[in-house]
Amino acid sequence: MFVESDEDLEKVLKENEKLLEDFAAYLQAKNLKKRTIEKHYFNVDLFLNYFLPYNGCFSENEVANVYEGVSEFDTYFGNWYIRKYLQSSVNNLKESITSIKKFYQFLYEEGKLSKLDFEILKNEIKTSKDEWIEIMKRYEDGDDLEEIYDALF
Repeated sequence: MFVESDEDLEKVLKENEKLLEDFAAYLQAKNLKKRTIEKHYFNVDLFLNYFLPYNGCFSENEVANVYEGVSEFDTYFGNWYIRKYLQSSVNNLKESITSIKKFYQFLYEEGKLSKLDFEILKNEIKTSKDEWIEIMKRYEDGDDLEEIYDALF
């Protein structure tokens, strides 16, 4: 999405907020516990509002919106999340992957995401999840941080 001004960015963030509210209602309708809903909400919010608008960029004036975010998973889970989210851990990474997959499943079920895009998303997670977790484990371990930093930067 092309962003010419702060107002355009605010519009994207407001659209994201509406999607998050709808997602929370969707999870509530599935009878999930309040704490589980809050965790999924937080994880998706981090991706939508803190990563995509500022780091999921295609160019200086272009930000990735929620639908383009599928193409940003490897950058998010394999790099940004590990480096930027201070509470990142293997367990939190797994929970975040689950949350974002549930969010995109919600979009698919609501008719806001095509079946093809949802299948691409599931395949990306399936083929890359172990790699993301391995990077996180190495980052937590700290024995080869220099090598990991070289790979992440």
